[in-house]
Amino acid sequence: MRAESKSKKMKHNKNKMSNKKHVMKKKKPVTKPNIIQKNAKRKKKNKKRGGLEIPLCTQMGINVIDKEPPKFVDKKEKIKKPFPTLAERMIMKLKAARFRYINEQLYTQSGEDAVDHFSQNPEDFEAYHEGFQHQVSKWPINPLDSIVKSIKKMLQRKELPPKCSIADFGCGDAKLADALTDLKVHSFDLVAVNSKVTACNMSHVPLPSESVDVAVFCLSLMGTDLTSYIKEANRVLKPKGIMKIAEVESRFDKVSDFIENVERCGFLCTKRDSTKRLFVFLDFEKAASLSKNQKRKLPELTLKPCLYKKR
Repeated sequence: MRAESKSKKMKHNKNKMSNKKHVMKKKKPVTKPNIIQKNAKRKKKNKKRGGLEIPLCTQMGINVIDKEPPKFVDKKEKIKKPFPTLAERMIMKLKAARFRYINEQLYTQSGEDAVDHFSQNPEDFEAYHEGFQHQVSKWPINPLDSIVKSIKKMLQRKELPPKCSIADFGCGDAKLADALTDLKVHSFDLVAVNSKVTACNMSHVPLPSESVDVAVFCLSLMGTDLTSYIKEANRVLKPKGIMKIAEVESRFDKVSDFIENVERCGFLCTKRDSTKRLFVFLDFEKAASLSKNQKRKLPELTLKPCLYKKR
């Protein structure tokens, strides 16, 4: 009896063990994380698409720009430029020295003398113009751009006629005319560097009296006869015409004294802007034409010469 009971117990235990194994086999496999499952799906899709691998981030619905990631370049490497040769450095120094010399001459001679000099040595004007453009590129702003913006704003506000005419005294290569193609711009300078420029002494420009709406002096009040330039601007401007002056701030002893002397030449200051770095911008309205007697009593306008340091 005992032997039979033992055999029954053994069979019962074996049945339990087999049931447990069966239960273990029927258990669901442990679920994989979402990323692993999607990675598996991605591999299946790749096989169907000829083995082309699609990034996991795309499979997960993340938008990725197809461009290459930005490369972080060292600032020192970015600034590096080919160092000029000895010959190139010598040429640069000679050009700079020539520009400084011509610049000093322009500030210490009359307009008539400057016209005579450049008519005999036109290559000097080219050298000066090249050096001046190089200097402008170093400034925080180009004052001519500010004048262009100012004129466009005045046109929008209807403070100027829609088809106004402008006299640009000391125009260089006539960039003002290039910027205001819808307007009539008369460009004057000591030498005509292109077909838009009329070569003349700015004390005597070939325009009839009271014929323009705006007169512009952008860094062009040079020489020993500044009063004659302002007097000529008064002549060619229409009544209530606008004169715009932009000059380097360091040239003024006192801006208020300069304004007072210009107002004695038949003008009224309507705007003064010294907020822009390095420069002063002045707007004047023509208040009256000058009589012959008044022209004899005009004050002598002076500004300090703008001399560039040797580098």
